[in-house]
Amino acid sequence: IFCKLNTVTYGVFGHEDLVGLEDPPWVGLAGTLAWIPEQQAAERAFGRKPARVLVEDVEALGQAVALGLGVGVLPRGLAATLSGVQELKAPVGIGLPERTLWALVHRAKRDVPRIRAVFDWLVERLSE
Repeated sequence: IFCKLNTVTYGVFGHEDLVGLEDPPWVGLAGTLAWIPEQQAAERAFGRKPARVLVEDVEALGQAVALGLGVGVLPRGLAATLSGVQELKAPVGIGLPERTLWALVHRAKRDVPRIRAVFDWLVERLSE
């Protein structure tokens, strides 16, 4: 049985010191994450020049944005936890992705109270 937990949305974010710059530097993802939709959106938006920094996980990307190293495409939930970070107007036509999070449990286990409790907790926490 599937249970939809949440939909993660993305935006272009930068440190408040970069807000208003016409052509700010950008930061992005490298390695196996270089092919995920949010990195591809960043490439479409900013790829006309090389990234200032490429990192290999989303948390490090968030920290790079929070430190003012450049603008980047981040999950809105992560960006909300970062100090001094603001959502910027996304360039037209970059196609920011959405990612739906699902949980899966075997049909025979869906009504087990502790499993149901975990699903309920996940839905509650991820909807905040």
